[in-house]
Amino acid sequence: MKKVSVILPCLNEERYIREAFESLRDQTYKNLQIILVDNGSTDASVRIARQTVEGDDRFRFVAEPKKGIARALNRGLQEADGDIIAFLDVDDFYCGNAIQRIVEEFENTHADFIACNGYLVDENSEVYGEIDAYIYSEEMTPLVLFQKNIIWTMSFLAVRKSVVNTKSFFPDAYDRLPDWHLILDCISRGLKIRFLDEPLVHKRYHDQNLAYNSGLVEPQSIRRLLEFMQACPRISEFYNEDDIKRILTERYIRGVQYFRRKGLWDRIPGYLEEYVDSGHLDENVYRYFNAIALLHTDTDAFVSYAEDGQSRHPLWHFVRGLRFWVGKEYRSACSEFEAAFVRSLLRFPEALNSWALACFFVNRDRSGRLISQTLSQWPDYKDALENRKYILEGRPGQFKHTLTLMPDSLSRLTGIPME
Repeated sequence: MKKVSVILPCLNEERYIREAFESLRDQTYKNLQIILVDNGSTDASVRIARQTVEGDDRFRFVAEPKKGIARALNRGLQEADGDIIAFLDVDDFYCGNAIQRIVEEFENTHADFIACNGYLVDENSEVYGEIDAYIYSEEMTPLVLFQKNIIWTMSFLAVRKSVVNTKSFFPDAYDRLPDWHLILDCISRGLKIRFLDEPLVHKRYHDQNLAYNSGLVEPQSIRRLLEFMQACPRISEFYNEDDIKRILTERYIRGVQYFRRKGLWDRIPGYLEEYVDSGHLDENVYRYFNAIALLHTDTDAFVSYAEDGQSRHPLWHFVRGLRFWVGKEYRSACSEFEAAFVRSLLRFPEALNSWALACFFVNRDRSGRLISQTLSQWPDYKDALENRKYILEGRPGQFKHTLTLMPDSLSRLTGIPME
């Protein structure tokens, strides 16, 4: 009977750890080694865990003082002596037969890596859904994984010990995406992968683990995907350079949108610039977000930055329009906003809205017609609805440019599907 080591990194999970440990204690498969790696908890997590499994010598408790999920996972690997290594986040919990089914799948398929499925549960352990089915294809799955992490949790993963038999398998450089790193590594090495489409884990969503910091995740994602591209020739054979740039630029946008939502505009200028220089990110998208961030933080720097660009992309015409607006050069602003709208093939509502605002100072009748045109094409456009009122009332001090582009606009202007 193969021995299974289950590694659980832990940092302040006193609310959920009992349920995780009860699910491990009560597994139908008994040949287990369970390793809790405490990563500096200051609450009662470890005490609760010890009480839950008191007298059960299958459970080990170790401390890893160096913070970070990668450090905790590596410490668990160093302690593990099982033939199979499974992972469980401490706020998740197994179904009763989870380990039994995983071991059977390893024996029946001779796989090196297995990913199971799971239920979605809330903070009260109530099931409210199930993860979509996996479909594994040796040809297609690497291509899908280059675009997104389809597993996104360590709790669904198990590997043979030989796959991760190093002291530092999980690098600090990818401590925000250990699950993605693991499966990409297995594919790169040509290992045998099996997707077990059975819900064996209860994956919990609560107020703490929903705090996903894309600003930190995406630099790691881009770096890891470029490594994967080098190790897996199938990626470059299938995707051309424009495809790859589009995929990576989408990750850049996720990062800057995170900073925008948090009001961290000062974090955007220069963010991931090295990948613009290397040709892996769309320069027009990058320069647009840099410009808008500067407009929020340093008007003089924004003006200088906008004057420096010579692109004829609609986004950059829009930026130059804002630059002339800041300088109260309204005729020039009109010209740039018009160019942005026309060059977008009349599919850039934010540019049409701004054109109407600049035109107020040049030709008020035309300003009214432009804002009406905006709303005839996009009747639910909130800023334009408010601006129509202000134009009619002659209240330019209330005008509002839409600096955060709507997802549909960003998709049309960049060719990148936006959620």
